[in-house]
Amino acid sequence: MTLDLAKKWVLVTGASSGLGKEMAIQLAKNNNANLILIARRLDNLEQIKNEIEAKYAVSVAIFKADLSLESETKSVFEAITNQFDLSAVILNAGITHFGNHLEIAEFDRKNILNTNVLNTLYSIEFWADYFEKKNISSGLMIISSMGAYHPVPYQALYSGSKGFVFNFAFALSYEIKNPNFSITLYTPSGIETEMTQSEKFDSLKNWMMPVDTAAKEAIYAMTHRKRVYIPGFFNRIGNFFMNFAPKTLIGAQMATLYRKSLGKQ
Repeated sequence: MTLDLAKKWVLVTGASSGLGKEMAIQLAKNNNANLILIARRLDNLEQIKNEIEAKYAVSVAIFKADLSLESETKSVFEAITNQFDLSAVILNAGITHFGNHLEIAEFDRKNILNTNVLNTLYSIEFWADYFEKKNISSGLMIISSMGAYHPVPYQALYSGSKGFVFNFAFALSYEIKNPNFSITLYTPSGIETEMTQSEKFDSLKNWMMPVDTAAKEAIYAMTHRKRVYIPGFFNRIGNFFMNFAPKTLIGAQMATLYRKSLGKQ
């Protein structure tokens, strides 16, 4: 049974731009969902809230929080559950680094790990427990990456973080007892977002997916309760054949591609 979100409260993290913003707009437009949006940039959230409520007959609540901080992650989720009854959660907040791993500053490394791993782990546990206890028709979607399957040189920490979360959430999905609650792992390749606007990504943009298409497929995956979903026909075909190729070959090819994009010899 598909997940009906009409007039239900749906939470989206990392909602101030990119994929998170686009998913919020499409959830309001196509699914008639009420929205709870979390991000660090309150001014962006206020603009998105006003835009959505002016165009669509839904309600939007916004919360400012830095999900790299455990204290803010916990407090904002507790505040939300005290005010709203949720039917779906999309964990979209994430940070990447494109370049040599050994050049990452200690602060940035910790920020990536705290956002992509530690607080995403806490978030998954929090919302899985919430929906298990509610025992209602509900869904939790984690925005992962194809880098979770095939480690990406020059995005080593990012793909490593996505690999951890993917394996954890996939395993957890088989422990769920509520038959009407589903966990979805959405694993796109590159997406045209604010995160990939850097000139470092210029030579890679010809295979990146438009953000509106990525958002549409993400919502489809969650509402149709897909456990794992790769958007894009060619991404799915490519992933199928990559499963038969030696990882050393894939790693070498990816390293060459990304090294060229970074302007390295």
